This record gives sequence, structure tokens and C-alpha cells, in this order.
Amino acid sequence: MLCSLIGCQTTGQTPGEVVEHYYKNGKFNGSILIAKHDTVLIDTALGYGDLRNKTVLNKETPFYIASLSKAFTSIAISLMEERGLLSFDDKAAIFVDNLPAYAGNVTIRQLLNHTSGIRDYENMLKKKGLTNNDVISWLHDQNGLAFEPGTKFQYSNSGYIILSMIIEKVSKMTYAEFLKKNIFDPLQMHHTIVYGSGTIIPNKAIGFNKDKQLDDYAILTTGDGGIYSTAEDLFKLDKALRTQQLLSKETITKLYQTPLLQDGSNSEYGAGWFVEKTAGGVIAQHTGGLAGFRSLFWRDLKNANTIIALTNQGDALPVFNFLNDLKKTLK
Repeated sequence: MLCSLIGCQTTGQTPGEVVEHYYKNGKFNGSILIAKHDTVLIDTALGYGDLRNKTVLNKETPFYIASLSKAFTSIAISLMEERGLLSFDDKAAIFVDNLPAYAGNVTIRQLLNHTSGIRDYENMLKKKGLTNNDVISWLHDQNGLAFEPGTKFQYSNSGYIILSMIIEKVSKMTYAEFLKKNIFDPLQMHHTIVYGSGTIIPNKAIGFNKDKQLDDYAILTTGDGGIYSTAEDLFKLDKALRTQQLLSKETITKLYQTPLLQDGSNSEYGAGWFVEKTAGGVIAQHTGGLAGFRSLFWRDLKNANTIIALTNQGDALPVFNFLNDLKKTLK
């Protein structure tokens, strides 16, 4: 087996051998689930949930999943559209009355597919205790949209915070309550929870950086992130989207529709998922990263192949090299 700092040559290797290599070389500390044709090949946790006291990880240890949370936000909005409570083409300002005036024509659809022009609050990500209202206040201080809505793709965490606020306004519930009632509980995702002030998450993983120094999650935004989960729970979501447990087939198809941009190209982002369309089918995927957490959710929709990886040791894991090495083993 030929392995280097950038990955492994995986010809003839099993997924387990690839995972073992990354673990033994100090690159992977976390939870992983790999399925091929809907059959689980690997479902395990390796390493420590808390490096300070060597608390051993198990498959029920919740990890902060960062931007994988956007898939839940898009599903929640889609549920509301199916129930006739809103339309993707509604203006966000109808539901969120404290948006800046410059965002008055931005639609829910544009927020979902990152074509809204709403600026990303990424420079505030390290502000401990940051809330959705803090981000809205920051948006009021910005000099308008980055571009005319619907013309370009520009990833915006801020846009998904606005979607979270729409969910709360329409449902008259908190974002956490709506997701628990409409997604987590129906799918029996018992180890998935939205983090908030005062939230206690038993057995949760603590974040560290690649040098094993404490770097735990410490903000309070929702919609763009905010969720802790496990690989097994995320696999339940994957299966639910493939079998129409939560949404109709027509609505699920909309999650993977990518908009046409002003330059004539198609965006590579649908609603909560990066989407790759090839002759071999559709790949829906997302990664996430904040503080000491990195997450990966890769789904080959045609072949029912799935890779879910969650780690609490930051950039020790080269996420895309890891993904590419694992994808080769599923061919």
C-alpha cells in the first residue's frame, strides 16, 4: 500500500483499510459511516471525544456538524412549502421584518441556493456567543448587497440565518423545536439536537485543533449551523430523502435543482446541497467546518452510496483527500 501525506492510493483497498490508515497516522479522530448500495460497510468511532481526559468516542457521541445543518434548514423550509405556509418565490422580508431595506427583494429560493447577494458574516465566526440577531445587526451595517439577487453564486451563512428566522416566524416555534418535531423525532434521530444557550448535550464531542489544543464550538447561530449529530443519525436522514419519508419526490427533486446564473452557467448548489450532475447520476454533498470540527456528507443518489465522516480534531483530517480515497473503494 502506497500512502503519503496527501492520501492513499486505494486501488484494491477496502474502505476499512483507508479509514484505518488515516486513524493510525493521526489524521482521523471521529465517527464514520460508509454505505454501498444502501448496505452499511463501516459504522464506527475511532479515538477520543475529549482529548483532555481521553474520553473514548462511541457511535452515539454527537459532533458539531457545522454547515451540514443547512440541509436541515432547507428541508424545514421545503416542509413549509409543501404545507402551503410559504413559497420559495416569496420575499424573505414578508416574514422577517427587521431585514435591511436593501434586502427587500431577496427571495427564499435565492437564500436557499446562495444567489441572494446577502453578504457572509464569516469574519464574525470567532465571536463567542454570536447570535442570529447579532448577524442581522451586522447586515444593517453593510453597504447593500454584494450583487443583484439571482445573478451570481456566493456562499452566504447569513442567508441561512435569515431562513432560520423565517422558520421561526411561520411556525411560531423556535428553530430547535420545529426541527425536533418535524425531522428529528419522526426519523428517530435520538442523538441530534440544535445547540442553544444553556443546552446540555450528554456525551458530546469536544473540539480541538490539529495540534490537539482546545478549540470547541462557542457560537449560537442557527440555520447555517448550530446542530450536533452522529453519523448514524445522518444516515437516517440520507435514507429518508431517498425513500420520501419526510418530503414528496417532487419536493426532494427541488433540493437538487441548481439555478441558471447571469453568465449562462449553472450554479453547483441546490437547496442545502452542493450538486454534481454527471452521466452517472447526481451527487449531493456538503462539508462543514468551524472551531475544531470538520464534517463530510457525500451521497451518490443513483447508487445509494453514502460517506459520512465527523471529526473533532480540526484540520488534522484532509477532508477532500479522505473523501477521494474512500470514493475509489466504492467503485
